[in-house]
Amino acid sequence: EIDKRTGDVKVVRAGGRSAVTHFRVLSQNKDIGISLVACYPETGRSHQIRVHLQMNGLPIIGDKRYTAASRATLPQELAELASLHHFLHAFALSFPPAEGAEDLQLTASLPPRFEAFMKQAGLAVDLSLAHR
Repeated sequence: EIDKRTGDVKVVRAGGRSAVTHFRVLSQNKDIGISLVACYPETGRSHQIRVHLQMNGLPIIGDKRYTAASRATLPQELAELASLHHFLHAFALSFPPAEGAEDLQLTASLPPRFEAFMKQAGLAVDLSLAHR
């Protein structure tokens, strides 16, 4: 549900449409409390991944709407990168382009800033682990 006053998306607990996102932690840096997470949404609700990760204690770094405060705990060089954009990336998508057609598989490389952030944060960059 969208709050018309603030534009924030809220979790609808009763009577709302369901949303399902599966996720898996691929890499962690426990010293600074961050993780690289692969998400597999079954549904396509607005802000679904952002809301579900936040609800599960895995806020998206750089997400100014849902988790702006998360930058405060990052080392300075990482906080600077996080201030530029949020670190949510569609690495791979799969969908049928038409009813009865074979799934179309799309992949996209990580943006350079995303890769730089992950390397500086000590997170593994091998996204082949993300495939289901």
